[in-house]
Amino acid sequence: MSAYLWGNLVGRLIASWALVFVVTLLIKKGRFKAALRASVWPWGWLFILLLFALALLSAVARTQSLS
Repeated sequence: MSAYLWGNLVGRLIASWALVFVVTLLIKKGRFKAALRASVWPWGWLFILLLFALALLSAVARTQSLS
């Protein structure tokens, strides 16, 4: 695997976590520690992986439509 692919995957994973964290922060009314705990709890990881998979699927679909 190339460094570009690794960077793309890690970047998408971090972006997915950040999005889940921001939503959790809004739900927890700005309590940072509670939002951080909730974003890495099993339900948080489930949503992170779901967003990650959807982002990958959209990138693959976009690539396939260009070919």
